[in-house]
Amino acid sequence: MWWALAVAAAHPGADERMDARLHELSSCEPGLWLERARVLADEQRTDEALEALATAEGCGASPVELALARGLVLAPTRPAEELVQLDAALRVLPDHAGALAARGHLRAELGQTALAIADLRAAIATSAAPSPDDVLFVAALLERSGDPEAALRTLDDSGLSAPAVVERAVALEVALGRPESALGRLDAMPDTPYWWARRAELVSP
Repeated sequence: MWWALAVAAAHPGADERMDARLHELSSCEPGLWLERARVLADEQRTDEALEALATAEGCGASPVELALARGLVLAPTRPAEELVQLDAALRVLPDHAGALAARGHLRAELGQTALAIADLRAAIATSAAPSPDDVLFVAALLERSGDPEAALRTLDDSGLSAPAVVERAVALEVALGRPESALGRLDAMPDTPYWWARRAELVSP
C-alpha cells in the first residue's frame, strides 16, 4: 500500500490524499507512516515528519528503518543529527547499502572526503545492483583528490556499462594521455550511431 502513496505524492493534493488514506485504513502500518514522513520531509515539514516517524515507531517499525528514515528526514536542515541517525542504523546493520550511501553523501557534503569515499565504496560493494550515480560520485571525489587512476579503477571495478560510466571512463583515459585505451572502451560498446560519433571525435585530428 505504501507504493500507492508514493505515486500520489508526485501529484498536487498528495498530502491530503495521504491523510485520507491513512484515516480510511485506520491501521497501524509502519510502512505507511514511514512514507508519510518521507512526503512531509520532501515538503520541508521536518517536525511533522518526525511526528510521523514517532507513530511508525509505535506501530513497530524496525530500529534500522527508523534510524535511516530519521537521517533522511533530517538531511536538509540538520546534517549533524542526520549523521547520528545514520551511525545508529549502521551499528545495527553495518552492511546496509542504503545507509552507507546516504552517510557517504553526507560526509562528502561535510568535507569528510576520505570517509565519504570509504562509505560509498562499501555501499557499492555490498549492493546487489550498485547505483551508477554512487559509482560516478566516488570517481569524482577521487578525481578531485588528485587520483584519476583510482577514479578509473572505481569505474571499472563496478562492472557497470551504463553510458554515463563509460563516458567518464573514456574521459579519464583521454585525460591520462591514453587515447588508444579510450578507443578500446568505445569499441566494446554497442554498435550504435552515438558510439560511432564518440569514436569519430577521438580519432579526428
